[in-house]
Amino acid sequence: MIRRIFSQAQTDSISERYQLLAIVIYIGTLIVAVFSWTLGRPPRAPVFDEEPVARFVIFAFAIVALLILDLQTINAYGLKLSPKGSRLHLFARVLLLTVAFVTAGLELTIFVYLLLSLYAYLTTGRTAALTVAGVSFIALFARLAYGPRNDFISVGDFEQLLGYSLMTVFALLLGNIITEEAKSKEHAHRLLDGLTESHQQLEESMAQVADLAATEERNRMARDIHDGLGHYLAAINVQLEMVVKLYDQQPELAKEAAVQAKAATQAALSDVRQSVSTLRDGGERFQLRTALDRLVNQLETDNLQIQHELEGDEASCSQPILLTLYRAAQEGLTNVVKHASATEVELKIQLLPSHATLNVADNGVGFDVASLESKPGYGLQGIRERVALVRGHVKLDSKPGEGAILNLKIPY
Repeated sequence: MIRRIFSQAQTDSISERYQLLAIVIYIGTLIVAVFSWTLGRPPRAPVFDEEPVARFVIFAFAIVALLILDLQTINAYGLKLSPKGSRLHLFARVLLLTVAFVTAGLELTIFVYLLLSLYAYLTTGRTAALTVAGVSFIALFARLAYGPRNDFISVGDFEQLLGYSLMTVFALLLGNIITEEAKSKEHAHRLLDGLTESHQQLEESMAQVADLAATEERNRMARDIHDGLGHYLAAINVQLEMVVKLYDQQPELAKEAAVQAKAATQAALSDVRQSVSTLRDGGERFQLRTALDRLVNQLETDNLQIQHELEGDEASCSQPILLTLYRAAQEGLTNVVKHASATEVELKIQLLPSHATLNVADNGVGFDVASLESKPGYGLQGIRERVALVRGHVKLDSKPGEGAILNLKIPY
């Protein structure tokens, strides 16, 4: 579709230029002919030289017919005819031009001859134009060399041949200029269209990037809410349940649970403040060891012992990896507290030279991994998303009655 539009634009450009030139040449030729016959000095012609009035009528008819033929071709086809149509039109033009030549000679028809070469150049190409120009030159040479005067190429004949040759070259150069200019215009249109299309694609890509960024931000906020505030709310809920159960019979233990719930509330508020600070100005550097100690103190109870160990130097590990390890440990321990009914949990994190690992193992009731994988919860899904962002891997092993093991490996 675009190529057809460009081709039409090029055709219109060539047609407009040729139409203007054809009108000027045909009308100018008729005006010169009228003055020649009116002043009593009609041009000499190879045929019918003794009938000036009849010659003028025939000559004028041929020129007007050529003008009408050109205008009709341009308006109907824009100089883009089928091969058969091009041959028929060229034959008709040659026939009408021959009639004009035999009634008025070369003096009045030389520009029309040149227009024929230009027409062939614009409609068929350079080869056809050179062929028409060559045949016209041979016909003119034969006419001058073996004409009725029986004098082979006089000085005047040589001047006519030289003038015709120079004007033919001018016509061919003009045809080349018109077509090259049209091609340049077509190329400019094509570049402009390509630029417009690229701009449109860029806008669409920017819109897609904005949508992806918004989606990623929503997912990040969902993970942060679940892993941060959700964890603290779960811990607070556990402590408050203990308060309700122990309030009447063991008020001291209920009070201790309430204190722990309050501490968890303070930690949740602190986590929210840190998140807001990070969003505003980047916040302080995350300390994994401190965060793990605080996490274990919040979740450890008389019925659940948590052994945790951190090996390696935090300074050698990036902040996104450290935060991913913490969120995974937080989610793993929270799930143990809520679902595993375990009495012991072992948490071990290693920051090795080439990668980091995390292991969370409990002695709880366990579960069927296949059933969990078919419909993972927000916690497991959040862990996998976080680990995927740092190009790590998650492995979960468990069997009913045999506890569970959560394993992470994150390469640097």
